[in-house]
Amino acid sequence: MHDERMEAALDAAKAARAENAKPLQILLVDADASFRTRLARKLSEEGHVVVSFSNCNDAWLRVRQSNFDLTLIDIEVPAMTGIELARRIKFRDKHSRIIATTPNSVRNNMWASSYCKVNGFEHLLSKEGDFHSLYNNLRSLVSTGVQDNAGAP
Repeated sequence: MHDERMEAALDAAKAARAENAKPLQILLVDADASFRTRLARKLSEEGHVVVSFSNCNDAWLRVRQSNFDLTLIDIEVPAMTGIELARRIKFRDKHSRIIATTPNSVRNNMWASSYCKVNGFEHLLSKEGDFHSLYNNLRSLVSTGVQDNAGAP
């Protein structure tokens, strides 16, 4: 499962890079150390600048000092929640691109998707989703900048 998530995120970053022709500044917040480290390494190998944290408190301190092109937040990280971090980032910069991830299934869960959207996320993606669905959603979000499709399966 980690390999599928990592490949999907890597493919999305490649698509974004092709569109923008510049490396992305990416903030990655995920409590899963193995996933976080491997994904950050792969994205860095593609030329992106990735800053990763295991918790939202440390990530918030960095956000106050830096701007990011894209933020990926696991909404179930410990301490400050991913929802609270997204609210703070959006309050600071209403144009921030933030994508929520969750280890739980979000298919047919409109409440979770709506809750994330009203709290600053563009989209909620399940880490359990099949590779092609996750890839297509990430690629679409990163390459086109669509901000009104939170909760798409």
